[in-house]
Amino acid sequence: MAISDPKCRKNNSREELHNRILQEAKRLFMSNGIKVMTMDSIAASLTISKRTLYEEFPDKETLVMEVVKQVQCENEVMFSKVYEESDNVLQSILRIYYLVLQMVRDIHKDYFFDLKRYPSVNKMHEENKLRDRNKVITFFQKGVSQGLFRGNMNYEIVNVFLEAQLEALKKSEITEKYPFNDVFDTLIFTFLRGIATDKGLLLIEKYKSDYFAGSLKP
Repeated sequence: MAISDPKCRKNNSREELHNRILQEAKRLFMSNGIKVMTMDSIAASLTISKRTLYEEFPDKETLVMEVVKQVQCENEVMFSKVYEESDNVLQSILRIYYLVLQMVRDIHKDYFFDLKRYPSVNKMHEENKLRDRNKVITFFQKGVSQGLFRGNMNYEIVNVFLEAQLEALKKSEITEKYPFNDVFDTLIFTFLRGIATDKGLLLIEKYKSDYFAGSLKP
């Protein structure tokens, strides 16, 4: 899913080339993986010289980092809109889940593995996890107040477990054997059912049915 929110782009005319490079690099990385895309091939796809490309981005890691930052910004804008439009925490989680599935379906399988090659990207990823940890825990606690998640859980521990499972999934070869959608579906719904109340369990099944019937829009 290609999303380019104006909030995530620099707006003055001098930055038009910069933004165009970012958009094309993002498309190429996600369609082909990052490793196979050289600065030469990116410049050729943009019909610009290598010199022009290097004037904007001094090396490939800088370009990868800027693409990842832009993707994160666009996702934050999109997810914030989901939060505002959802009736409760579970609906937010499931709508975002189905959005992520749609995005991942269009991304080359090597993209996420290739990101691990760049120390600056990994460092930023870890910093973002620490930054967002309290927000995630607050989100779970809101689900408790809505009667959807169990109140007898330590959600700091729950969040650590979820992070560990998602990291393990990135490093696992399980998606070589089974479709990514099936693996992610099993992980997310096993997790949600483990923390849900009876009321939450009923809503999970309702939202799943609504989505496949086309009445729950991501």
